[in-house]
Amino acid sequence: MIDFPKNFFEDSAIYFEKYSNELSKAASLIDKKVYINAVEEIEKTIIRGGTIYTMGNGGSASISGHLLCDYVKGIYTDTSLKPKVLCLSSEISIISAIANDISYDEIFSFQLHETLTESDIIIAISSSGNSENIIKALNEAKISKAKSILFCGFDGGRGKKLADYAIHFPVNNYGITEDLHQMTMHTIAQYLRMKHTKNTDIKNIKF
Repeated sequence: MIDFPKNFFEDSAIYFEKYSNELSKAASLIDKKVYINAVEEIEKTIIRGGTIYTMGNGGSASISGHLLCDYVKGIYTDTSLKPKVLCLSSEISIISAIANDISYDEIFSFQLHETLTESDIIIAISSSGNSENIIKALNEAKISKAKSILFCGFDGGRGKKLADYAIHFPVNNYGITEDLHQMTMHTIAQYLRMKHTKNTDIKNIKF
């Protein structure tokens, strides 16, 4: 939890500084072994031609759609990789049909049920790790013997125990959690592109 000073509301720059500091501190808490293993699973899925299914609710839905954009266009550009990515949060017609006729809890698992295979991987994004539709999607991955990655915050929720790889940031702030999930999505995409690119200008990028 961010510890705000008493004069916090008197200066917006103080809020920005505290927020940025908490963001940096939370980023340093990532389990590097889990992160490395998750990236390797994503890379192997792309190489073998499997599909990456991504999903989330609210702000996490936007991150999952952004992931599709950066993985398909970003990783593909200047590499021999051909990522197949489907965002289960993107098509409102199928989401509303499932939610209206069956249950909102089923909006992702229903889409996965007939298509997910053990060659695929799901990337579920949930700040709390407790969204019921995310839990059901993770369970569907287990049934299909597909690998699963969860981006989560707070205490990780039930999803942390269900996912094969839980990229967990233990921070009690939705904005910071979502920022870190967005950053994680970007770092994986950029890393894989730079690893596989034939463009020497990209390989020489300095950080």
